[in-house]
Order: sequence, then C-alpha cells, then structure tokens
Amino acid sequence: MTYIPDEDEIRERLRQIRAKRGSPERLAELEALQQEKDRAVRRKKAAASGRKSPENSSSMFGHPWPVWFQMRDTAMEVIAEATAKGDLVHYGELWDEMEHRLGTDLGDRWTQMPHLLGYVSDHFHQEIGALPTAVVVSQGTPAKPEQGFFILAVREGYLAEADGPQMGENWKGMTSRQQAFWNDQVSTVFAWAAGRVGDQSS
Repeated sequence: MTYIPDEDEIRERLRQIRAKRGSPERLAELEALQQEKDRAVRRKKAAASGRKSPENSSSMFGHPWPVWFQMRDTAMEVIAEATAKGDLVHYGELWDEMEHRLGTDLGDRWTQMPHLLGYVSDHFHQEIGALPTAVVVSQGTPAKPEQGFFILAVREGYLAEADGPQMGENWKGMTSRQQAFWNDQVSTVFAWAAGRVGDQSS
C-alpha cells in the first residue's frame, strides 16, 4: 500500500524546506553538491583527454598521488613565499627548494616540471584570480616564462586561443599581447601574496 501524506504534512514539509533555504547548513550542502559535480566533470574530462589522474592511474611520474599532491602544495608554498617578498622564482630554484623541503630526490625536473606547474595552476588559480605559475620563470636576463605557461593560460581560459602559442610553429618568445598578459598575471599574483601577508599579520 502506498503512503500518501495529507495536506497538513505536505505544508509542514514545505515550510521546513523553505526555512532551511539560505541557512548556513543548506548553503554548505549546496556547495558540497556543486563540488562533487565539478569533480565528476573533471574526472570525465581527464578520462576523455587521456590525462593521468587518481581515477585512471596509481601514480604520476612514479610518485603515488598523495606524494604528487604534496609536491604540488609544496611548490605553491615556495611560490607564495617568494612573491610575498616581491621575487620571481626560477624553475631550477623551485625544484631544488621542493626537494629540500620534502627531503627527497624527486627525479628529473625537466619532464615533471611542466606537468607539476599545470597541477599547481589547476588547483590554486581560482583562489588567486590568476595563474600562480606566472611568477615561475627561466633563469636569464630578462627572466621570463616559457611557452608552456601560455599554453596553460589558454587551457584555463585566461588567454584567448588566438593569443597563445600556435601549434606547429616554433615559439620565438613572447608577443606584445603575451607580454602584457604575463605582466598582468604577475601583478595579480604579487597583489594576492601581499594581501595574504597582510591577513596573516593582522
């Protein structure tokens, strides 16, 4: 036999639902649902793209995923500390500092670094409002980002595809539009780092 609630019971249920709307508990519940939907979309994209993820592999460059994510978070700590002092970070310095903090040899940085920087930006760009890896640069005068930064910027939707490095062409360095974009990203990351220091000291 099917249970059919009476009208008073329906009205009371609706009242409870309406009362719950907008409450901190309901907002947290909605946020958790949205995060799960976002995770499902990312899993689907990762599976479709063939990109390695915890859902389709057990490790990244031989590092178990918890270690890879620890590397990602350590890289972000180094970036945050450097930018709080107004410094850019060289690729080699970043890798050496990560190895020092994690107390282990992380292997070949040349193959891993582009992927790691992608994970750093994927995870932290929304918090910062820019790609934190904008401040990671090659050693030289002037210090500048590599082509991979602009490919990442296109992938994350920060830079129009037409302004990114063109597939099949040798990258000859930053165009004027890429330079302006990079300058803006670096300024935003520095502003975020300065604000973060201010928040921690107050």
